[in-house]
Amino acid sequence: MLHDESHYLNTFGTIVRVVKDVVGNRCDLIVERVSRIQTHIHDLLFARVSSRETSCLSVVQYNERRDVISGICLCNYPNILSVSPDDWLTWLKTIYGIPAATERNTMFIHLLVWDELYSNEFLGELLTAVFDNTTFCQYVVLVIPSQVEPVHLSVFEQEMTKVLPKTVVRDVTLQFLYLTNRHRLRPKLKIRRVVEEDHDDVIEIIGDEGTRLKKLHGEHYINKMIHHPNSCRQLIIGENTKDSTVGVMYLNATINIDLLNENFELMPYNGLKKSRENDRTVGHDETMQSQFVHHVFPTRTPDGEINAFVLEVFATRNEMRPHWSHDFLEAAFDCFPHLEYCVILLPFEHPCYQFLQHFVVKYYKLINEIFRLLECRECTNFK
Repeated sequence: MLHDESHYLNTFGTIVRVVKDVVGNRCDLIVERVSRIQTHIHDLLFARVSSRETSCLSVVQYNERRDVISGICLCNYPNILSVSPDDWLTWLKTIYGIPAATERNTMFIHLLVWDELYSNEFLGELLTAVFDNTTFCQYVVLVIPSQVEPVHLSVFEQEMTKVLPKTVVRDVTLQFLYLTNRHRLRPKLKIRRVVEEDHDDVIEIIGDEGTRLKKLHGEHYINKMIHHPNSCRQLIIGENTKDSTVGVMYLNATINIDLLNENFELMPYNGLKKSRENDRTVGHDETMQSQFVHHVFPTRTPDGEINAFVLEVFATRNEMRPHWSHDFLEAAFDCFPHLEYCVILLPFEHPCYQFLQHFVVKYYKLINEIFRLLECRECTNFK
């Protein structure tokens, strides 16, 4: 079964469909789909891959005729027998000196196969799809065994950077890496507060939502926010590498927390309020165990101070890429660094866009009502 189909237009003008294969993410299933396009270079690079190995992420790529043209399997450790899957970071930093790599932000290619008719164009689109499907991944690494001749590796030179061991012995062929990073294929948006010159772009992108905002905040709400900024309302825009405005986000820290708590079960999030530890007096008959439990898991209660802001509008142009929502949410929390939650109120029939994966759904307490609430917990992803 295939799902999560996304469409990409590559630089060669050919529509290529990238589909995430979720049937166990097994490498042998990818091999089965693309077995007809395996060649000698694939055998040289991935001879160590077990046919039943399970990957963390598998992606296959189709052309406009639905013919498979490439497939990739990635894991969170290198496919090297001499390197422990639990301690590969030491190997990577000691031998190759890549200090920014971590266990969380790095993935390794365990299998990569492609149709040689697409050798000049498949890799960029395939790696792009990997970054679009994994907001946490910053680096993708391919380990090249020592016996592979350079003539076979030209396909990687355009999209990846060759990384040699820090100590290279002349005339000795050593294992080395090809590495690419998210910024190379999916550069972050430049997020900033709106200025007067952005007025027309904001109106165009927001579209029909602008009518609702005018009713709430007045006819010239954008100009008011530009010339009379305040700490509660923020209007931010995102620009791509060509300095073109691609998205708008309207944020508001004025929120009726009590009304939300009346209608939604928010106690797991402390009622979206700041918390404080309960003071308590330890009795003479209290055991050491209970004192320890209270110290490790102190009781917290809301103290009334709001700990959330509202995402009222998030609009982008039609060519939105999946990683844009992550970039915008990261900037949204930077606008309110003292708050830990972002909240959206959506009609139940609202389309389930990909950016909602960053949120947790909380349904209305009355089952016959049609609203649902989504909160986004501030975490390391948005820091």
